[in-house]
Parts: sequence; structure tokens; C-alpha cells
Amino acid sequence: MRLILFFHVVFAVLFLSFFLSLGDVSANGVQAVNSAPTISNDVQAVSDTVPEFAGNVMLEEWKKYSEWFETLPAEQKDWEELLQKNLGAGFYFPIYLKGRIKGHYSLENPGDWGFIEDDPKLPRVLLIGDSISRSCTSFIRQELEGIANVHRAPANCGSAGNIIKKFNDWQPETVRKETKRWDIIYFNAGIHDRGHGAEEYEKNLRELVTLLKKQGAVLIFARTTPCRDKENALELYQRFNEIAEKVMAENGIQIDPIDLEVKDRLDELQTNDRVHFNGEGQKVLAAKSAETIRKAVEDLNKETEKYQPCPTPQRITRKEWIEYMKLVESLPEDQRKWEQLHIKYEGYHGLLWYLRPRLSGAYTPENPGIWGMLKDDPALPRVMVIGDSISLGYTMQVRKALEGKANVHRPPCNCGPTVSGLNGMDDWLGEGKWDVIQFNFGLHDRRRSLEEYLSNLQKLIDRMKRTGAVLIFANTTPCTNEEDLIGKVEEMNAAAEELMRKNGVLINDFYALLAPNYETLVGKDKCHYSAAGSEIMGNATVEMIEKHLPKK
Repeated sequence: MRLILFFHVVFAVLFLSFFLSLGDVSANGVQAVNSAPTISNDVQAVSDTVPEFAGNVMLEEWKKYSEWFETLPAEQKDWEELLQKNLGAGFYFPIYLKGRIKGHYSLENPGDWGFIEDDPKLPRVLLIGDSISRSCTSFIRQELEGIANVHRAPANCGSAGNIIKKFNDWQPETVRKETKRWDIIYFNAGIHDRGHGAEEYEKNLRELVTLLKKQGAVLIFARTTPCRDKENALELYQRFNEIAEKVMAENGIQIDPIDLEVKDRLDELQTNDRVHFNGEGQKVLAAKSAETIRKAVEDLNKETEKYQPCPTPQRITRKEWIEYMKLVESLPEDQRKWEQLHIKYEGYHGLLWYLRPRLSGAYTPENPGIWGMLKDDPALPRVMVIGDSISLGYTMQVRKALEGKANVHRPPCNCGPTVSGLNGMDDWLGEGKWDVIQFNFGLHDRRRSLEEYLSNLQKLIDRMKRTGAVLIFANTTPCTNEEDLIGKVEEMNAAAEELMRKNGVLINDFYALLAPNYETLVGKDKCHYSAAGSEIMGNATVEMIEKHLPKK
């Protein structure tokens, strides 16, 4: 009898240890969301101890993982660090690590958590959801292979409130720096919200929708799947889906009723915890999700094919591009031509900064801001300000100061180096007459030879002279952001100023205005200027232009 009791005790201890190793399971039987552990900076180094966040893995397993980690390129390391921070020791990360050192989660077969290497020709899809979503991820990826790059958040995303709190932290650092965008976000929150109540769920869901709409993606909400883990679970499931239906309808968001695929087959497809689904149930749910996403991809591709290719498809979503092109189509001819110039000359960062505000109603003829098409007052002289990002800092100041005195235009782009000026000047100047043109090219030419710089400047001067305008050269501002180029600005300015004098071009000496107080006026990047620095250049520009406006 004692022997039997002894074995019972041993069995109970072993079973409890195993259960606890699986992580924190809520009273509802739902895998709890892991909080992000604190990780030291040298966590990736191979060490003789297993860090706390790695959970119940053996030292040898940790060493193998660490050695593999050190071989990764930067972007894949970023992803692994996200998994370390968000999967946590409670459940998922130990499972992931053990699978990883066995060769699972590879680039060819990423499974649930592996790094996704994007095919740039395909749209980017993000899956957000709890353990139901996680269990379907591999199947969805298989179904959409060659159709979309299917990513998922590096976590059991949990409740709507948790997604709001963690969403930005789930974006890999490399991706954030490159501002890659999601074309489709397929999301769910519901099971983990049951303990917070219907009112809080609706509030958080509305806030989540607001956050996700800012991403510029096509949004699809997957209905919450049925739970039977407590007495009123099915009633809550129905109530929460009704709330979600209302919120999504108000925001024009598509709903995928994946729950209807399994609702009448729960005894067959649900596991013993009466929340999660067995392998067959996961395949059923994944097939429905993949079908819905595939249709959304097809619709995006069909719409996108009607228009010219987006210059930066990883930075501007297909949905944003389609909306923008439809906007361009709807405009009068002169405004449509202006928008086409934006597309032509701002195909990288500039178009990214311009397009989203434009879709929100900015940069109209009535309120052109920096980038909008300026509608001329025919009674006033025409002024053009040409330059790189330094000139962007004072353009609006000049426009406001000369309001009622001159129509102050600028090209629809960061004008960049002299070669960009040579390529774009005909489009920027158009066929109209100009009274005053202030221009600068310099910072972007610092790695160009002095001979080529001066040759390009001469060609630009010749082209601008054909407009009959008074020409003003704003010399290049102090810049020390690259050590091997320190002193180059002074050399370029000296040569450029001599060229300007030979051509009868006036000089606006920005360098002399800024150099004495450079350290207090320049920004952290040692190149661009504070509002005070921009104001100094704006005042000098206004003063110079006013002197040379045609007399009434």
C-alpha cells in the first residue's frame, strides 16, 4: 500500500512539473499572453547559463541556439530578438528554441514563428491573433505560398488591449527603419477579452481599429471562435462577435466568419479544453482564413494592375497606392499633371511623406502647404525656390511673408544633387515666365568632383536664364555629418560663387549667416537646421527676393 501511495505521489509531482512547464494557463483554459521579459544587451552571446527568458531549456540547447544566432544577418537577428522578448519562458519560446535547434522554422519552412524573407513582388500580410490564430499560421502560409508574404506578430497577441499596447513593439527594428508596410492585416481579438467585459471589449476594439487603420492596409477581422470552457462561454462568444460586427461595419472593415466553419462540429474539431482546436480543426479554420486573404490579394492585384507601378511598393501599401491613383484620376488636368510630377520625382522617401497626408486632404490648391500645386494670382510676379531638404525648412515662411506680393512656387520634390536638377529642371520650370528664381545645389554633390559640380551648375544656370528671371544662388549651408567631407562645403562654395559672379548670378550667403552659430543652430544630424536656423535662412530669402521683384 505504501509503495502504491509512493508511486501516486511521484506521478503527481511529475505531472504537476510538466503542466507548469507549459506556462501560465488561465482559468478559461486559454494560453495566457506572455509579458515581455527584460533582456540584457549581451543576451545573444554564448554563455554558460541559460537566461531566464529562455525558460526550461537545457544548457546545451541554449548554446546551440546562441551559436546559430551569431551566424544570422542583421534583419534575422532583429526577428529573433523579438521572439525572445515576446514569446517568453512561460510556454512558446522553449518550444520554439527546441524546434529551432532541430532545424525547424527555416527560411524554406518557417512554421509558426520563423523569419519570413519577403518576395518583393508579393503583398505583405500580417496575422494578429491569439493561440487559435497561431495554430493556423503554418497552414495559412502553405495555402498562400507564392501568393503573399505571410507574417505574424511574434506573440500570442491576446486581448485587444494587449495588441494596442504591444503593436509597435512587434515590428522588427530593421523593418521600422525601412518603414515597410503591411498590405493586408488579418486580425482577431476576443477570447482573451472575455474576462474584461463587453463594454471594455468594445472600447478597446474601437481603439485597435483606429490604430490599425493608420497602417494603410486592407483590414480583415476574423470572428472569434466558439468556447465552451465555462457555463456562459457560448453566450459570451455570440455577444462579443455581435460587438465586433457592429464596430467593423461602422468602419467599413471586412469580417471573415471563420467560426461558422467549426460551430456545428465542435465535438469533432475542438480539443478537450473546449477552447482550442485539434489538427483537423486548425486546417478547417486555416483554409477559410487563407481563402479570404487570397481573395483580398486578388482584388488588390486586379486594382493595382490598372495603374502604373508604385515606385516604393514596400513603403506604400497597395491600398494606399490605389486610393491615390484614383484621386489623381479625378483631378482637373493641371492638378493631375502636378501629381504626376510628384510620382516622377519623389519615388522614394518624399512620395512616402507626401502621399498619406494627401489622401487625408492635405496639399490642395486652396491650402497647398509645401508640396501642393500653387494656384497663381495672375496679378503677382512668379517666384521659384529650388533646393534640397534645407530649403524645405523655410519654404512656408517665405510663402507667408510674400503673400500678396508674389506667387512662391517650389518643385514637387527634394531637388537633391545637380544631376537631379539637370533631369528635372524642364518639368519644374514648365513653360511659364519666372521673375525670380532662388536655387541651391551642394550638399548632395559633396562626393562629386569639383569639375563635374561646376559643369552641372553652369548647365543649370543656362537653362534658368532662358526664363528671363533674376537668378539668386543660395550657397550651401555648413555641414559636418561626414568626417571625410569636412571642408568640402567651403571648397564648393568658393568655386560656385566664382562661377555665379561670372554669370551675373546674385549670391545669398547662407553659409556666412549660419557658420558663426553653427553648433547652436544645427540639428543632431550635423546637417539639417533647427527652426531658428531655418528662420534665419527664410528671412534672408524674403529680403533678397523682395529686392528683385518687378516694380509695379
